[in-house]
Amino acid sequence: MGFLLDFTAGPRAAFARGLMRGLAAPVTLFVHNEEPALPGVQPVEPPAAGPGADQQVVIQQSQYTGQIPHPDILKQFDQLIPGTGAKLILWAEEEQQHRRSMERAALDANIAAQHSQSLTNAYTARAIFRSDMMGQTCGVLVCLVCVVGAIWMGTIGQPWVAAALAAIPTAAVVNAFRSSMFSRKRQVDEAKS
Repeated sequence: MGFLLDFTAGPRAAFARGLMRGLAAPVTLFVHNEEPALPGVQPVEPPAAGPGADQQVVIQQSQYTGQIPHPDILKQFDQLIPGTGAKLILWAEEEQQHRRSMERAALDANIAAQHSQSLTNAYTARAIFRSDMMGQTCGVLVCLVCVVGAIWMGTIGQPWVAAALAAIPTAAVVNAFRSSMFSRKRQVDEAKS
């Protein structure tokens, strides 16, 4: 852990750096708001600004990233309360195991949901196919019965009944062609827009 004194950065860069540190905060297990007292590190004051002020600033930076505090900080914790460093490491290991188990459970649930969705989609596709086949089979049977009925009515001397029976399959064929032409026209209009 450490800090960086950057007197040339503007407010936007400082905001961006603070935002990135803030976004990283939830994934760390240790938050320390004050800078650690590391041996050999002295705080540095900002240079005096003014005309003719010619100063040179030397900045020492240390940075440590991880789920547990820097080893020097762990030593300091152990000096204050013996065994605290080991507890923090154990806590980090348990947290990591818990996070991995939760990720594994979420992944297993996602896989199960996708499998269930694929089974549902397959069942729906089969049901739609069966329904279409039954509708087409019934339509063919009705048309055949109407044609046979029209022929039989025509042979026994009932021309008006024969014409009415022949009109049923003719109207069905005309309606099928008409609806397919309208659906094609709609698809072309949707493709243009």
